[in-house]
Amino acid sequence: PVQVPLDAISCDDDTLWFAARTSSKPGLEAGGLDCWTLVSTPRYAVAEVARVPMQDPKTGAFIPQDMSYLREAPCADLRAAFERMLGASEHAASSLPLPKAVYVGGQRWGS
Repeated sequence: PVQVPLDAISCDDDTLWFAARTSSKPGLEAGGLDCWTLVSTPRYAVAEVARVPMQDPKTGAFIPQDMSYLREAPCADLRAAFERMLGASEHAASSLPLPKAVYVGGQRWGS
């Protein structure tokens, strides 16, 4: 588990807006694993939607999300921002480096 004395953190970062320890919620314990939900800033989300649209510019057809893209771009960016935030905190720096992720998933909203 990530050795952070908090279960939710509001962030002052260009990429990461909010981090929550999902496994701290009643009924969502992860069997000893630590699960975090990372939420991007609106600015990051708007830039990412502009960079990788989910609508075909000619036909307007929806382009489904691709999990490999989500893991390689937004998820990796959010994890890096989470590590930066932890490293800057006197209460959490000892939690670095973060353990290897067992699962990484992502979801884009508003695109």
